Amino acid sequence: MSSCYFARLAPENGFDIAVGAFIELARQHPEARFHVGGWLAEKDRAFYEVRIERIAAAGLSDRFRHVVAPDGASKMAFLEEIDVFTVPARFVEPKGLSGNDRVGRVRVALSPRRRGRPCRQTRGPP
Repeated sequence: MSSCYFARLAPENGFDIAVGAFIELARQHPEARFHVGGWLAEKDRAFYEVRIERIAAAGLSDRFRHVVAPDGASKMAFLEEIDVFTVPARFVEPKGLSGNDRVGRVRVALSPRRRGRPCRQTRGPP
C-alpha cells in the first residue's frame, strides 16, 4: 500500500500530519510506503528535515520516497503508483487544486474535516 502527499512541503499543508499518519499506518501495515512530492521553500527546510528525521527514527527511511517537483509526465507516472492520496491542510483550499489531477489516478483521496463536513473520500480506479 502506497500513501502519497503531493503539495508544497509546508506546515500549513499538513506535511507533518501526513508524516505522523504514515508512521502510524506503517506500524499496522508493514508493506506501507510513503511517497512525497512537491516544492520545498527554503523557509520550510528545517521543518521538512525534522519530519525526515522522524521517519528515520521510526526505521522507515527505506519506505519513504521524495520526488522533487517533477514535470507533468513524471508527476502522472508518480501518481499511478499511489493507493491513498492526502494533503491534510490546516486551511480550506479555496481552489481545490490539491486533488484536481489526482482523483482519477489514485484509489482513495482523503480530505480533512472542514466546518462540520465529514472527511471526504473519493474513490478512483481499482
